[in-house]
Amino acid sequence: MKGLFTLDDLKNNNIRKDNGEGVSGIYLWGVKNNLNYIPLCIGAGVNIHMSLFESLCSWRGGQFRVPHWEDIIGVKNNKENVAKNKNLLYIPDGLNKYKFFISNSEVQKTIKNVFDNFYCCWEILPKSSKTNEEKDAFATLVGTKLLISSHSFKVETTFSRRFYEDYLKESSKQCP
Repeated sequence: MKGLFTLDDLKNNNIRKDNGEGVSGIYLWGVKNNLNYIPLCIGAGVNIHMSLFESLCSWRGGQFRVPHWEDIIGVKNNKENVAKNKNLLYIPDGLNKYKFFISNSEVQKTIKNVFDNFYCCWEILPKSSKTNEEKDAFATLVGTKLLISSHSFKVETTFSRRFYEDYLKESSKQCP
């Protein structure tokens, strides 16, 4: 597993969208709050860095659902699905909703707080892997109800289990 990286770490290591060199993999990004790493989005691509960059641009551009910031950081205590439509500040659904996305101070507060507390990690896939199946299997292990990205339920694989265990180990090391 590569990471856990903050936005500053990515900048300092010159991680650009064209740095993935065509390496296929799965990434996870979310926020760090107090001693918790809270996952928000899992994705995959044939160029990990470009896919991660595009995901962040999509988040900032209103293409993902936006929960309340307080629901994100309170996820450990909140048993309800923070990504359920009724709990969201914003659901992308056309230009009328996008105008709301741009002008709503609570939506913009959540976006800013996510970037201020951002972290990410990724794992390179073995060549024979099916990217979407592995991504969904990993998301199932992380907990799809916690994510702003959508996924199908998939039974864990050896790859997804190893990535998940590495993620848990690394996040617990960084937050004693």
